Formats: sequence, C-alpha cells, structure tokens
Amino acid sequence: MIPAKAETVTQPEITDTDVFISEEAAQYIAEFFIRDMAESGTTIWNADTAVTEIVPMYDETGENVVSYTARLTDGYLVISAYADAPSLIMEWADEAEPVYEELPLNEDTKIIHTGALAYFADNGGATVVSAEGAEVPRAELSCQLMDQRSPENVPVALAEAIEERNRLSASLEQGISPQDNGAIGDYISDPYVYAQNVYGGTWKCKDYANYWENYTSSARVSLFENYKGVHYYNHCGPVAITNILKMYGKKYGNSSLINKSYGEIFEKVIAASKTASPNYYINSSKGGTKGATANKFIEASFRQFGIAPGTKIKTFGSYEVTYENIVNATTADRLMYIMLWEYGSGEVPHDVVGYAYTNIYNTKTNKARAFIKICDGYVVTPRYIDASQLDTGYGSTPYWEVKFYN
Repeated sequence: MIPAKAETVTQPEITDTDVFISEEAAQYIAEFFIRDMAESGTTIWNADTAVTEIVPMYDETGENVVSYTARLTDGYLVISAYADAPSLIMEWADEAEPVYEELPLNEDTKIIHTGALAYFADNGGATVVSAEGAEVPRAELSCQLMDQRSPENVPVALAEAIEERNRLSASLEQGISPQDNGAIGDYISDPYVYAQNVYGGTWKCKDYANYWENYTSSARVSLFENYKGVHYYNHCGPVAITNILKMYGKKYGNSSLINKSYGEIFEKVIAASKTASPNYYINSSKGGTKGATANKFIEASFRQFGIAPGTKIKTFGSYEVTYENIVNATTADRLMYIMLWEYGSGEVPHDVVGYAYTNIYNTKTNKARAFIKICDGYVVTPRYIDASQLDTGYGSTPYWEVKFYN
C-alpha cells in the first residue's frame, strides 16, 4: 500500500513578510469593502464607485510602508499594510478628502502615517510637516500603528494559510518532496505522469469529476501530535473528520465552521468521540478510529456544530471502493471517508477524505485506470491514489459516504 510519509519539518514562525499587504492586495480589500458598504445602503457608494489610486504611507523613518490610502471616485479608505493590525480598514469616508490633502505635498514627498488622523509630509530631512503646518523633528515621532500590531489580530483562516504555505516551502527547501509520481508507492500529484512512468504509454482523460477543489481542507496529523499538552496517537480519523467539517463549512457557507481554526474543530471532534461508549476514537498507541462506527463518529461531530444528521447530512455505507462507487460518491453533494490499509500490517488503517476522481486510458491498449483525489492528512496539498492499488491483500478498501442536503 502507499506508505505514510511523516513530516519532520520545523515550522517557521510567522514573519512581517507573511502578513504584509501589497498595493495590489490593498486594492482588492478596498473593492470588497466598497461593495459590502454599497450593499448595506448606509453610504453613497454604489456599483459605480471605484478605486482611482493607491497611495502608500510610511512610518516615521520614511522607509517602511505601514498603510495605504485608496482614493475613490467618492471618498477614500485607509488600509493597514499589515494583516496583524487591529483592523484592516483604519479610516474611511464616502464624501470627504483624505486628511493628508492638508499637507504641503510635492511630487517627491512621502506621507508619514503614525496613528489615527496623524499624517506628516516627509521631504527627507530631519523634520517633517504636520497637517497644521508645524515642523516636527523626525526623532520625536513614534508610529503607534506598528505598536498596535499583534499575532492575535491575524484572522484564523489567514494564519492557517500562512502556516501551510511556510510548512510546504520549508519542506521543499529541505529536499522533502511529498509528490513523486515515479513508481508504485509514490505520492501522486499528476496521474498522467504517474501512469506513464509506472504503466508506460500515453494516457488521456476518459472522464472525471471534481466539485470540491475550491473547498479542500488540509488539517494534518502533525498539527495535533502534541496539542495543548495532549499527545494524540493514530488520530488520522479525527483529522479526516475535521477536514470534512471544514470542507462542508466552506462550500455551504456555514460561518460556525468557516471561522473556526483546525484546532477548534479538532477539539469538537474529540468531544464527539466521547459521546459514545466505547469512544469512537481511542487515543492510544494501539488505538485509533474504529471503522465500523466511523459513520456515527462523523454524525456526532456534525452535531457538535448544531448540524443534525438526517436533515443537513446523512452517512451511507460502508461500501467497497470500486469504480462505480467512486463515480457515485464524488458528486457535488458527497464526500468519501476512506479507510486505507497502511503501514504494511493490515491492522492500522489511515483515514482520508476522497472528493474527486480522474479516469484515464492508455491510448494504445485502451486500458483505463481510475485515481481518487484525497485530502491526505499527512501533507498540505491534496494528492491522488491509484484505485487499482487499493486491494492490499488485507481485503478491499472500505469507505463511508457522507451526503449533504443544503
């Protein structure tokens, strides 16, 4: 079977570079804010309101960008240059001009922004000029905007995205590639390349389905090996359920799930396990999630978020992974909780989330092979598994089908 590849990369800390907002991103933020406010009907902004210019503003040194003014056809916005500020939108007006318009500005003047309504004209000297026309020694300025930044202000989803990007970057820098495509047992990122390398010949698509790509989730077992002082063993089942919950939340707009971190969801999943006796998940070196009741575990986890099984969600199965079942189970309203036999023992399964498939054929022999795309629980990016490799000698691979009714 496909062996597990443990992550051994040390996670880099979030840096200023990670949370810095570019001019392009600031324009996107401005446009979204304008749209939301226009829809609220509380401003004069409408569908025709547009950003006309993005003006960078600096700290007391005149070197580091701390915010942007988005000038609009009507009014303006001031946007933080850092995602860890208390608020991305620092000032806005739908009719007034930016406060810095009162400064003596020329083509080369930089605008210093140190705090609420605190703007200065910087021409490169030892003094700067306030909106009231007073000259102020640069050395006396202090940028309160930078002092207000805190990691606690970073939105959960952004913090997780940064963590995932950094983890993957660190992996690649250290020569750890989770995707090989070279031989049976390798991780598969491209089924066409894999099929050519393993089976030979040229391969083309016969059919496929992928309705969930934009909603994938990448919670991983490594995040919870030592979580809040608890060491978790064989916890790929709770992680897979965490990913199912997160994917459901993203696709169906459930804010109670969208706004939760992986850790917060994982804790609820663990709590759901304890609603059964024996627990659905046993935290021990020889424990894990019992496949026979994994469907009940999934349903109990949804209940933790006020989503009642039988109305919004139902589980079916268990079934065997066959081509016909894969096609049926990867539709727009279904996910697969797949129990892969792992580690060469046939005793400990590795549970993953299947959400798409690709069926390709050899142009010379016309032989077809199906690949299931999964959120793995070991790596950041989704990967494929070769369905023909799922019969490992320990019996066929079972899965539970999770169907949604939103």
